[in-house]
Amino acid sequence: MRSAIRDSSTIEVVLAGELDMAAAFRLEPELERLLAAAGVRALVLDLAEVGFIDSTGLGALLSIKDRAMQLGIACRIASASDSVQHILEMTGTRIVLCG
Repeated sequence: MRSAIRDSSTIEVVLAGELDMAAAFRLEPELERLLAAAGVRALVLDLAEVGFIDSTGLGALLSIKDRAMQLGIACRIASASDSVQHILEMTGTRIVLCG
């Protein structure tokens, strides 16, 4: 995770590099912690600088989206690199994750 910025009730998380198994295992607990903060109503993920995503990374994004929904928090991907967009399209998860 490159950065997380909270603006009132919205948290914007900027990710960079590879979203693979190792990164996903670090990312999920961090995002859980952010979602648990008082007053959070929206989580926006910026994946414009993510050059690679594997199935574990995709699973982590879907898992955090589900967790946010359980908490009544809106969650969406604001932007994604071409390679991430391609994976989202191929797997049919773009509509789920990008809203």
